[in-house]
Amino acid sequence: MRTRLLALLALLAFALPGQAAEWPQFHHDEEHSGALASDFTAPTERWWSASTGGPIEGSPVVSEGRVFVGSTDGKLYAFDAISGSPLWSFDTGGPISNTPALSGAVLYIVNNNGALYAVDAATGTLSKSVGSSGHGDPDPGGKVRTSPSIHQGRLFLGTEDGRLVAYNLQTLRKDWEYKPSDEQTSLHYVLNNITTQQCNAGVFASGVAIESSPAVSSGESGIGKVFFGSDTHALFAILENGLGGADSGKTRGAWGLNTSGTLSAEDGVYGGPCRQSLIPMTAGVIRSAPAIDAVNNVVIVASYDNFVRAYDVDSGLVFAEANGTYSDSAEDAPCAGVDSLNLTYNCRPVWEYRITGGSSEQDRTATTPAVVDGKLFFGALNNRFYGLETFKDANGVRHVRELWAPFQTGGAIWSSAAYSNGLVVFGSDDQTIYALDANTGKEAWHARTGDNVRSSPAIWSGGVVGAPIKGGVVYVGARDGILYAFGAQKPALPDLLVANITYPKPLLLGSDATVNVTIRNAGNSSSPATNVTLYIDGTLAATQPVAALGAGESVSLEHTWRVPDKNHTLVASVDPGGLAREFDRGNNVLKVETPVATTPPPPPAPPPTTGNPPPASDEKGAPGFEAWLAVAAVGTALLARRRRG
Repeated sequence: MRTRLLALLALLAFALPGQAAEWPQFHHDEEHSGALASDFTAPTERWWSASTGGPIEGSPVVSEGRVFVGSTDGKLYAFDAISGSPLWSFDTGGPISNTPALSGAVLYIVNNNGALYAVDAATGTLSKSVGSSGHGDPDPGGKVRTSPSIHQGRLFLGTEDGRLVAYNLQTLRKDWEYKPSDEQTSLHYVLNNITTQQCNAGVFASGVAIESSPAVSSGESGIGKVFFGSDTHALFAILENGLGGADSGKTRGAWGLNTSGTLSAEDGVYGGPCRQSLIPMTAGVIRSAPAIDAVNNVVIVASYDNFVRAYDVDSGLVFAEANGTYSDSAEDAPCAGVDSLNLTYNCRPVWEYRITGGSSEQDRTATTPAVVDGKLFFGALNNRFYGLETFKDANGVRHVRELWAPFQTGGAIWSSAAYSNGLVVFGSDDQTIYALDANTGKEAWHARTGDNVRSSPAIWSGGVVGAPIKGGVVYVGARDGILYAFGAQKPALPDLLVANITYPKPLLLGSDATVNVTIRNAGNSSSPATNVTLYIDGTLAATQPVAALGAGESVSLEHTWRVPDKNHTLVASVDPGGLAREFDRGNNVLKVETPVATTPPPPPAPPPTTGNPPPASDEKGAPGFEAWLAVAAVGTALLARRRRG
């Protein structure tokens, strides 16, 4: 009950009127629910798009009016969530294919090479409040493809060399690590429901990658657990708090029995001479991140054997009795009552669903389902998107069924879905992002991007002080390196821009020239009072105040300047301090090149005359001999004509 109550309280808190609904880590929260309580509605337009330097494969996170996303160019980017204006970028030195995680004012990011950083979310610099330098000490020590998960002061990461590592958020030092290859197991579940007594190490091969981002839940028993899959074909549940004391730096499995076949009285998870972890196994690797259905107290995960399965949070597998009923309580029926050698168990997941519709390799999913109210939504590589619901039959046994026929897209689906207010949103390799009605599976909206969408969307609602928004916004990255923002009703915002820079043409060397800068508010709301700067050849020449401007209003500012030699560059910038939240800060700066003339231009030529040209003259100004001859010839001709007449 505790988990369910906490989940309900969290949803109610997010739904409080006027409070922004944040999306602070992969798939929204540490349980990877992918669900947000908000007033989200189907988008009607693209609000903005912002470029990074490489394909975006991880997901954005959103908080307090800022959206953050990593890029395979190695940088973590921050943009204004409403306007899309770039705020800062932080270079991690290696490609980023995962999702950052936000805790308070600190953003945690790990690149694919395993370098872990704590970045100040406001400034984009290494956080001074974390550790000694804001850098992991030590780093995970191996390459990382999982997204960090944050819960109760710890950050959890899986590595490609087969370790799950927990960091202290304040020091960035390692609290503990767990290696599946060190597991000594006496009971592990195989697909044919046969378990084997094995009290020796090495049940799981060492160095097998963990690419499943960990999910965290307190569970009904109150024992904090971290869930993750791996390429060992197993789903693991381990203690969140570690062992402490002499075993500091270690933790252990949280599903299991002691040697007597009952739960250990000491800690409820483990006891006896060998670890008795009841570890669910599948016929395929598990690279999807688990999602926790807090309402039904199950953890849901997909594997590459084309199944999606649910396991009990507290006991893992459940014991099915002969009459078809089962118990999900490990205290009541922990798959026990057997001897200590090889035995057949009637244990199984709580439910399972097989993906069909394509080839064997296509009927698999690498996504994490969005989970809400006993329903789940996910896409697969067979181009189909699924909506399922869980239910109990007359015997109390839980099952799962389709809500509606799978929705067909034009490409494989690698994007984990996001749910809010009856809509489920996801991307596809057909270069499209979709929103479906979660109850019917009907398309409510779609939009094209510039490339395949493998990033998982994040939804944000509520707005910030001075910029409330209605209907929410969805953010998603694409392999074209662009982060997209789609929303319904744009909030009223200003849009300050430098409309023009004018100056005398040509500029004369040594003259006093007046430069005019025209500022306009092209937005739909008044702008605050701010200032404009004018740089000439990279040097600040003037800073002048700009009064508040109503929507559509303009103002011109002047600066007089003694023109030196050579050509010059003029750069005007309005609101350089970012005082105004506006839709487009890209037009706040204008640059012009100004050629300079060293001498005044020659006076203009006189206009051409009309009629007979004047007679030529000699050097003294009197008519020349040729002119007199021409006049005499004309006179003689006229006299002859008169005589003939």
